[in-house]
Amino acid sequence: MKQVLLKSSKIIVEELPSPAVNPGWLLVKNYFSFISTGTEMAGITRPTSPVQMVLQKPEMIKVGIEAVKNFGVKETLQRAKGEFGIGSALGYSCAGEVFEVGEGVADFQPGDLVACAGSGLANHAEMVAIPKNLAVKLELDKTADKLNQLKLGSTVAVGGIALWSVKRAGVELGDRVLIVGLGLLGQLIAQLCKLSGAVVMGCDPKNHRCNIAERIGIDRVIRMSKEDPINAVLDFTQGKGADYTIIAASAKNEEPLTLALQATRKKGKIVVVGDLKLDVKREIFYPKEQDLLISTSYGPGRYDQDYELKGLDYPYAYVRWTENRVMAEYLRLLLNGQLSLKEMEIKEYPVEQAAKAYETLKGSESAFSAFLAYPLESSEQKPTRIMEGGFEMGNPSHRTGNKPLTIAFVGAGGFGKAVHLGNLKKNQDFQLKTIVSRNPLNATDTARNYQARVATTSYQEALNDPDIDAVFISTRHNLHASQAISAIKAGKPVFLEKPMALNAQEIKDILAALQENPVHFFVGFNRRFSPLSVMAKEILNPKQPMLIIYRVNAGKLPGDHWTKTAEGGGRVIGEACHMFDLFNYFTENDAVEIKAVPLGNPVSLEDFSSSLVYQNGSLCTLHYFTVGAKDLPKEYIEIHQGQNSIIIDDFKSARFYGNCLQSKLMSRRLVQLPKQNKGHAEELAAFADQLRGKQSGLTLKEIISATRVSFLVDEQLKKGASFR
Repeated sequence: MKQVLLKSSKIIVEELPSPAVNPGWLLVKNYFSFISTGTEMAGITRPTSPVQMVLQKPEMIKVGIEAVKNFGVKETLQRAKGEFGIGSALGYSCAGEVFEVGEGVADFQPGDLVACAGSGLANHAEMVAIPKNLAVKLELDKTADKLNQLKLGSTVAVGGIALWSVKRAGVELGDRVLIVGLGLLGQLIAQLCKLSGAVVMGCDPKNHRCNIAERIGIDRVIRMSKEDPINAVLDFTQGKGADYTIIAASAKNEEPLTLALQATRKKGKIVVVGDLKLDVKREIFYPKEQDLLISTSYGPGRYDQDYELKGLDYPYAYVRWTENRVMAEYLRLLLNGQLSLKEMEIKEYPVEQAAKAYETLKGSESAFSAFLAYPLESSEQKPTRIMEGGFEMGNPSHRTGNKPLTIAFVGAGGFGKAVHLGNLKKNQDFQLKTIVSRNPLNATDTARNYQARVATTSYQEALNDPDIDAVFISTRHNLHASQAISAIKAGKPVFLEKPMALNAQEIKDILAALQENPVHFFVGFNRRFSPLSVMAKEILNPKQPMLIIYRVNAGKLPGDHWTKTAEGGGRVIGEACHMFDLFNYFTENDAVEIKAVPLGNPVSLEDFSSSLVYQNGSLCTLHYFTVGAKDLPKEYIEIHQGQNSIIIDDFKSARFYGNCLQSKLMSRRLVQLPKQNKGHAEELAAFADQLRGKQSGLTLKEIISATRVSFLVDEQLKKGASFR
């Protein structure tokens, strides 16, 4: 499918696979999408290189320095290059036909005509994946032109923004309303205020916008190039000022807000819609005791992931106007002729001419926006992948020994790209063939950056490929078990990024699949493969008890971070499983007693101490917390046994004390690595060994043991929380 992208400050149209459809989402074949001169033209000035990012956000220098410390200069530059090499999807408003519905969608079916909104979702693309709460059915007039109504429907996002600003202000019959800024958004707001029975004033420095405002019937148009807007408003309102002022202008200074403060009456209301510098002049604002409000996009539900992405609606009786209901009302008014876009003379361009459309808008003083039109011919199949040969594949001729193992990589998110894909590219045991991602742009650009031959949004296509020797799964945690089971049933060996599962039933299901189809199965417990862990293990004697203290300064995450939701399973199951696996690795025993205590009152499930007693008498304690200093290194391990002591500091260095210094295994007190090494590259070598029939250093029993310990600790912490 064709999609419009921003790459290196240029607008391009690229061929991408169609997006995948999540449960609760729709796949929509676009007929039209809408370019907004305000939001979108501002978006194409975003930084497109690390240098631009640093110039705009100097605080990124500190992030870069920390990355160099941990990963080295070469790897840090590679990561930055890969991140900025990916283009940006453009568009946030479109209309078309439902092509496919995801699991759990009851209100839509293939063939329905819909209008869709959402930045990064309702893109300028032939196919878009849209969560159901951001799609609205189009009730078309059967006597009118279907395509024209679909074209109008593609303005739903900007229309929703306009309607919610009027709702936010609370405009009623007879109110005097001033609109600051008469671009497309301002023109729509003015019409909506007129429909509400208000007397409407509008001001703008551009004469052609003022001309349009006069033609659509605004009661008082103020040409800022010819008259003072504050005096004009006061004259029109007999010296009282506007009851409500809605600012639909964008500016890098505070001038529109200052104008609004002066033009609005005492105890009046000001609603900010545009991207504006909010520098309030107290000497104006304070004596008038005005209300200053922000209008958030399309209304209640915006930026609420449960509403927008997961489809959880607010009860109609308690939240009358959600963003979906706001969009639906705008479409009703527009399609029955109560709102009009005719005076704006918006031009239409075929999607192939998107660059021309943007260039025209950028260079035009009079153009409000533009429509992009998409091919009308229907297809019975969606293009889910870019076929082999679309990318230049890395030359495997330099590889020696056995033939490289062909890999499909599933879930090219931040961690997968930052860690696994770079290591896979360097590892001569593997040949990366396929990248699978629900996001077509991410799949395509990641495949290019890492020289994979196939980019696809269909996991099943990768599983059906007979050339794929193994599947790497690095998706969100709630998908791990089901995706691993699908691969096992397809007869594909699996490298599964931790955790193995989020509950006991998922473990049972994986084991049942492995029993039926005994393929190689590996989980990314990388810390046991760190050179420092291996060095320590050579000194330790698993037949004797050891005392291990593991400190993890995990750092705070936002309350809505995905790892803390049902997608992630929480930080105990999602990350602390690493630490429990390392305990198992050192002791070579099973835990027989587990105690976990949360910190605080009320407690935090992210700050806890857990003690594990092992069959050989070893005592292992994990202190996992988010209350530590930001500049304290994340991980610190002390291991004590038989007058030997080992300290591993953040997998960058290890110190050895006691009798071990006299052994042949260890002749140095301090081992300092060139950079942090948590064993990610080494675990890939271990997986390759497993696939070739060698010992990998990680057994299924050990995988299950660490995972079950994380479940027990998580359960104890939650019980502890309930008793405080």
